[in-house]
Amino acid sequence: LLCPACKEAYRPNPQFLRKANLAVEAVETLYRPPSRTDVSDGRVGVCPECRNHRYVGRTGLFEVMPLDDEARRLLARRALTALRTHCRKLGIRNLQEEGLRLILGGETSVEEVLRAIKND
Repeated sequence: LLCPACKEAYRPNPQFLRKANLAVEAVETLYRPPSRTDVSDGRVGVCPECRNHRYVGRTGLFEVMPLDDEARRLLARRALTALRTHCRKLGIRNLQEEGLRLILGGETSVEEVLRAIKND
């Protein structure tokens, strides 16, 4: 979670918003950790909340799929495309969408979500 005391607001890149299927005019501000504290950026002192670690606490990033009869049937048939469609109809968010929700809520940064969901 971004430190609420020192996180920096910024105007998101329109290309990023389009890539995330968001209306450019709908998102005016996102947040990121502050640049490292040093004399050159004009910051003085230590953040009282995070002591310049830039993040405070953690939150989970989960993709949860309840198994109803239809989902079980599709899993048994290994019909993954149909399973994704079924989940979409139920309003189930995938990992990237859940991360985007945290980003848009100002709770974390784009970089942190990308770090957390990258495939090794």
